[in-house]
Amino acid sequence: MNKRLRTLLLLLAVCGLAPAAHASDIGPFNYTRRVWQVQDGLAEDVVQAFAQTADRYFWIGTTAGLVRFDGAEFVTYNSRNVPALTEKSIFCLLADRDGGLWIGTEGGGLVLYRDGVFRAFSLGDGLTNAFVRRVYQDSRGTIWIGTDGGLFQVSGKRIVRVDNNANIPMLAVHAIREDAQGGIWAGGSRLVRIENGKAREYHLRGELSEYRVKSILAEKNGTVWVGTVSGLYRMPGGGGTPGRGLRYGDPGAGTLRGRKSHRADFDAGPEFDAVSGIHGTVRALWQGLDGALWIGMIGQGAIVLGEGRMTPLRSPGWLPSNTVLNFFGDFEGNIWIGTQHGMLRLSKTVVSTIPLPGAADSDFGTVYGDGDHDLWMASSRLFLVHNGTARPYTFAGAPGIRVRNVFRDRDGTLWLGTDGAGVFKNGPGKVRHFTTREGLVNNYIRAFLQSRDASIWIATDEGISHWQNGKITSYQPKDGLCYGNERAMLEDAAGDLWIGTERGISHMRGNVFLHDVATDKLQNEKVWSIHQDETGGLWFGTRTNGLYRWKSGRLAHFTTADGLVSDSIYQILEDGRHYFWMSGPDGVSRVRREDLDGAAEHGGKRLAVTLFGISQGIEMTEIYGGTQPSGFLASDGVWFPSSQGPIHISSDAGAGTEPPPVALDKVLVDGQERSFNSDLILKPNNRKIQFNYTAVSLRSPEGIRYRYKLEGFDREWTEAGAQRQVSYTNLSPGAYRFRVVAFNIADPASTTSTAIGMRQEPYFYRTPWFVICAVLISIALIWISHLRRLRELRLRFNAVLEERSRVAREMHDTLIQGCVSVSTLLEGVSSQGDAEGEERSNLLNVARAQLHLTLDDARRALWNLRRDATLSSEVGPLLFSMANEISKESHTRISCQTSGKPYSIPTAQARELLMVTREALYNSVHHSSPSVVNLRISFGKTRLGVEVADDGKGFDTEAIRDSSNGHYGLIGMRERIEKMKGEFAIESRRGSGTRLEFTVPCNPVFTSKSKVEGEVEAAK
Repeated sequence: MNKRLRTLLLLLAVCGLAPAAHASDIGPFNYTRRVWQVQDGLAEDVVQAFAQTADRYFWIGTTAGLVRFDGAEFVTYNSRNVPALTEKSIFCLLADRDGGLWIGTEGGGLVLYRDGVFRAFSLGDGLTNAFVRRVYQDSRGTIWIGTDGGLFQVSGKRIVRVDNNANIPMLAVHAIREDAQGGIWAGGSRLVRIENGKAREYHLRGELSEYRVKSILAEKNGTVWVGTVSGLYRMPGGGGTPGRGLRYGDPGAGTLRGRKSHRADFDAGPEFDAVSGIHGTVRALWQGLDGALWIGMIGQGAIVLGEGRMTPLRSPGWLPSNTVLNFFGDFEGNIWIGTQHGMLRLSKTVVSTIPLPGAADSDFGTVYGDGDHDLWMASSRLFLVHNGTARPYTFAGAPGIRVRNVFRDRDGTLWLGTDGAGVFKNGPGKVRHFTTREGLVNNYIRAFLQSRDASIWIATDEGISHWQNGKITSYQPKDGLCYGNERAMLEDAAGDLWIGTERGISHMRGNVFLHDVATDKLQNEKVWSIHQDETGGLWFGTRTNGLYRWKSGRLAHFTTADGLVSDSIYQILEDGRHYFWMSGPDGVSRVRREDLDGAAEHGGKRLAVTLFGISQGIEMTEIYGGTQPSGFLASDGVWFPSSQGPIHISSDAGAGTEPPPVALDKVLVDGQERSFNSDLILKPNNRKIQFNYTAVSLRSPEGIRYRYKLEGFDREWTEAGAQRQVSYTNLSPGAYRFRVVAFNIADPASTTSTAIGMRQEPYFYRTPWFVICAVLISIALIWISHLRRLRELRLRFNAVLEERSRVAREMHDTLIQGCVSVSTLLEGVSSQGDAEGEERSNLLNVARAQLHLTLDDARRALWNLRRDATLSSEVGPLLFSMANEISKESHTRISCQTSGKPYSIPTAQARELLMVTREALYNSVHHSSPSVVNLRISFGKTRLGVEVADDGKGFDTEAIRDSSNGHYGLIGMRERIEKMKGEFAIESRRGSGTRLEFTVPCNPVFTSKSKVEGEVEAAK
């Protein structure tokens, strides 16, 4: 027998002669299943492709778009939110080694998703067909693309066609695979193997339409499997070597249509053989880590080929649909199956459930291990489980009775608690029935307990009954029991009885109910389970408030805040390794008693809890509690009652505690999604920021917990539990950093974390530069206000000084000058003695006139303060008239001359000039003793000048500058001129006369055309 024949016979023995096994033969003890469909969040039930990128996200190709899955939530991408995805139907996916996701569509071409960006490859990039059926990356990193119209490779940023040439025939490609020798198999309209740029074509039996290739699998041993529209084909190892194939380009290749017509053109060697028993379209082929071959078919479900047999998977049962489109194995070891009606996840598990035939849901359920092999399960019916198989069981002595619980005492007697029919005692050859007539407190039985004296305690819905030596004694609330609805009982090491009720716990010693810290603290708790450990600690599981430990007079309390999976505890079991197994509505959890004791004594440390829930097969299952026994400890694990049957968890169950990497999934600012490749910058008007985070766990997302902290805002970490988002509102301006940590509840010390920084920008008026500027401006305003106040005070002070100066000037120029004149005249009169004459009379008359003139000048000075300064006066005649009066008074000749065209100036200015000129003339005639005084007036276009010069005795100008000597005239003159913004100058030397000149700016008003000039003779 040659090697080829032996291989064929072995294949027939394995594939053709092996009987079809039931779906459960895959192993209900080995796999758990879960299905997702549209109602679970999937975009469409038709699932055609799977991929998983390096960040652990799971990608699903459906006919309604691309879906991203993190184990808990679905996010759909299609033409509505991604312009690059012009076609919704995703046919194939590939996660490459560089982190990119290649997306093949049915009519929309090829799309690459990398670093959050979708990029579509168009005809301009080299892709000539929009129906992409397969994307594959070989061991060299080359990306291959199979379409309905050709085979392509990615080269840089372009796509290059590799078929339809002299070396590779034109292909419609639905499958691509690399074999152990590095050759590339491409199948579709043809089946070819490509190596070194050349193709070898292979033909399968049958017509061309029957061997169109849909899937290819190449094993490491060289075996190649090919799925076609008509079945499955296999070529044993060595398929990459020269064999029964035709090199493209050889003679006859261009006309090859069928294998039979050109058999001479094939070399001798291996060939593909049809696998018997498999007919129809084989759409998907996949090999698991255990070497099993998974075969997906259209309309015929799936077949698992391994361990010497073929195991079909069908719907209903294992599959949601008999049309299987794809298989995939993820990083966590799960097997995913895409079908026409949703996707299925198969996971290895230590949890198994024994189905109860014909059972219906019940409001109670108990499980009891009777010996080493049998298991009693009471629900809507009573079942006896033997050797993994459950069958309904009816006791001859209790026909038609609904059994709540089963208990076997130390004598081997079986006690049955019923739902309203009391208790049945099945002794050897005799059945006894106890009801309220025989002394039971109630006919609805909750639990049994045999104390160390062999008596039986029976818990009911209204109290407890104690059966001892054939006599029943009952206890109710009137007897000291805390409440009438009992849930659990336990006899402790000291022989005391503890009874858990719907409202508190009772402690009984002998026939006396005791009160202590435990009974007082738990008086309002629903105590559903009681356990005592070997150290004497008493443990109480409650329905709504977690776990309590009573030890050494101290009561410790544990809740989900400490790490428990649930605050509802139906049953507590402790195995030989001192693990606590606790059932509840969220599944079954396991925790080390040592950790619980440590937390009770020292606190602060989060409990490490292993959850056996949906991911281990406890799916859509109601676990029962409240009626005992609601759990049973066996030598190989633990059993708990459920609505689907008794659940078994192997004692060898591992923790599986490695936490998946945590990532920020989405950031929303005021409801709008924001990119976050770098730190976030929030505008001043942004009010709310929401962080969505996740840790991708496809196997057990329900076992992942989170904590977060916004550094700069939160002082402590916030335990988020399973919550995957958090919001912050109205943050103050400043820098923050959001950190989130993920961990598995089975190992809270092992964590993964991620963080993102952000800055809340302030309104401009809250920025540092604005505050600094505001402070500086405030300081500047205060300083300016201060300077302004000082200026006002200075101006006010200057005004006072000016007023004093003005008054001084006016007094000098009016009163003092007039008084001087009168004084002079009176001295003249006095010099004449007692003589009377005309001259004496004239002097007195002039003195009298001068006195009146002085008073008039004083009044005029006061009146000028009220006059309108805008009135004009002709300054020439005023000065001439004044000079005339002074000349007559002093008997001194005064010469007046003008130059320029005379004009009028404002009255106030004219008066100031008049006062200055008069003071100058008075000084000349009274102090210089001149023979003549010259008064010259110059009318310029913008300035008016006055010059007073005499030929008198002169004086020292330096000595006269100081006003402290009582001479205020020159100072007043200078002040008046400077006040008018004019210029004042004086020249004088002793013996050389005096010359005084001043000019002032003015606005001329021409009113006269005559010149004012002449000479005033000395008065006689």
